[in-house]
Amino acid sequence: MEPGQPQRYDYEYERLGTVVNFMVYGAFGRLRKVNVRDIRTPVDLVEEVKELLEIDYPDAKKVVLVWDNLNTHVPASLYKAFELAETRRLLDRLEIHYAPKQCLARRIPDIKTLSSKAKA
Repeated sequence: MEPGQPQRYDYEYERLGTVVNFMVYGAFGRLRKVNVRDIRTPVDLVEEVKELLEIDYPDAKKVVLVWDNLNTHVPASLYKAFELAETRRLLDRLEIHYAPKQCLARRIPDIKTLSSKAKA
């Protein structure tokens, strides 16, 4: 190493695994949560939706759900996990919208989390 030059390190990233974050953000700050799972399948997604409807908003007649445009984010995913009657019951309480592909709104939970950490 030559004098005046910064010391260099050879660094190799070692991946130790991955997880999937299911982020839920309720309007007007009523709900913010992240559920972590090992994989992202249609069944995992609809289990999160069912939890949203039955635990987080049990008394709501309609829940407006805004989804990203992922391959698992389709109402048909509910049919893979539940019986027809259960699926219909859940879908009757949902109003589903899809975020535009280039939408900043789907990054709002990340931005709010980062800004709150920066203030701390």
